[in-house]
Amino acid sequence: MLARTLPVAAALALLLTPHAARAADCVWGSFDGTRVNYAAGVLSSGSGHTTLRGYIMANGDTVAAGTPTLTAAYLDTVDIFYTSLLNQQTGNLSGAEQSALQAWVAAGGTLIVSADIYQLPGYAAFTSVYGVDGYQSIPSGQVATAAGNHPLIAGVTTLPYGTTVDWSYGGDALSLATNAVNTSYLIVMEPQTGFDVGGRVVVFGDHNQLTNSSIANGDNTTFAQNLIEWACSPAPVCGDGVLTDDEQCDDGNDDNTDACLATCEPASCGDGFTWDGEEECDDGNDDNADDCLDTCALASCGDGFVQDGVETCDDGNNDDGDACTTACELAACGDGFVQDGVEECDDGNNDDGDGCESDCTLSAATTGEPGTTGEPGTTGEPGTTGEPGTTGEPGTTGEPTTTTDDSTAGSDSGTGGDPSAGPGSTGEDPSAGATTEDDGGSSTGGTDSGADSSGADDGCGCAQSQPAGAPALALLVLAGLTRTRRRRAARRP
Repeated sequence: MLARTLPVAAALALLLTPHAARAADCVWGSFDGTRVNYAAGVLSSGSGHTTLRGYIMANGDTVAAGTPTLTAAYLDTVDIFYTSLLNQQTGNLSGAEQSALQAWVAAGGTLIVSADIYQLPGYAAFTSVYGVDGYQSIPSGQVATAAGNHPLIAGVTTLPYGTTVDWSYGGDALSLATNAVNTSYLIVMEPQTGFDVGGRVVVFGDHNQLTNSSIANGDNTTFAQNLIEWACSPAPVCGDGVLTDDEQCDDGNDDNTDACLATCEPASCGDGFTWDGEEECDDGNDDNADDCLDTCALASCGDGFVQDGVETCDDGNNDDGDACTTACELAACGDGFVQDGVEECDDGNNDDGDGCESDCTLSAATTGEPGTTGEPGTTGEPGTTGEPGTTGEPGTTGEPTTTTDDSTAGSDSGTGGDPSAGPGSTGEDPSAGATTEDDGGSSTGGTDSGADSSGADDGCGCAQSQPAGAPALALLVLAGLTRTRRRRAARRP
């Protein structure tokens, strides 16, 4: 099976982030000589593990005495169980031992299986329940190559071994090194790799790697120290701030409204949690008919999706002349908008006779071709104002009228002005004439006592004279009246 490796970001986080605090005085357990293939291989007392045992104790841990049987009572006293090289006759586990071991791992125990070419079914008895099975021996005298990024292989490149085996494993295991034939030599199973049993399991292909015969070769010492540190540290969990292989992020909190969820997955639209500052909503589905779109934006009129129970339509535009108005309501007669190709008019009311009928058709009075506007009337020529009357020439003072007497030839020397001459110069007053004696009487001021054409006989032979010029004055007054009437007539409109 191909090895899984950590992403670069995860690797950097693991290398730069300090390990979680070690548990105080972790206890290492193992089998005694009745279950290990040779006495030197016993972890607690064998001469083959003095170097490893020293590293364990230097880290503050304790190595417990070995046990002939895996019981719940013994396992409850240890934190880590190390198999060493199993005895070919007694290394296999009984059903009761398997049950006790599995319960212990589920409670958080760390199992380290140092496999070897002996007693292959014994190793399968430890791990087959976890998907690691099919152990088989492969050519020896080779070097394993570490690959990937994990605390177990920090600073490790080569892992020399003597004889080795490989195995098959499931998807919840992470391969950290491959052997000479490019199959797995080192795997780890823990919560960060998807191993959800509870504890952790490590399997590597040759127990000699950590015995005195090989521990100083290559990077085996570094691996041993990494293993001791890792095994006695609390198992990394999501939310501890340490980015591991099965985590895409780990911000050390359980806040589901930031960029990293409490499940150590990056926040994203559709995860069911509203990311502060990035999403308006997140209902965890792709239904665009509810109040939250699949883009994590709140539903609104004009978004192009019909929100159930809220909108009757939504065509995603601002056109009020189509079948769906900008209020996300189906167009209808009386909504105040003229629907193109459907309505002739829409005045937003149900009144008939106002130009637009209640069925959104134009009123009859407004139907048809509009009337033609007539030409404006022509304004007549204004009336002509008559010429003003002409003022007559001033009268010329006439010669005085001479009164003659039938009986006496006396003459009147006074000359009177002609009254018809108007404002002209006044003639001599007739009364200024000389008084003459007459046989028949006398006339004073030029008045003839005889009858003539200008006088009237009074029956006594005396003419009753009229002042000279009286007829002319009368004519002058009459002419003035006539002229005045003409002027008034001319002023009338």
